[in-house]
Amino acid sequence: MANQSQRGFNYAIVDEVDSILIDEARTPLI
Repeated sequence: MANQSQRGFNYAIVDEVDSILIDEARTPLI
């Protein structure tokens, strides 16, 4: 049970980081 929760938590963090990286990539660096 705890293992399942841990996996979901890690996935949420990866998803968050991924969306941030995509946002950064979409915004051209000045």
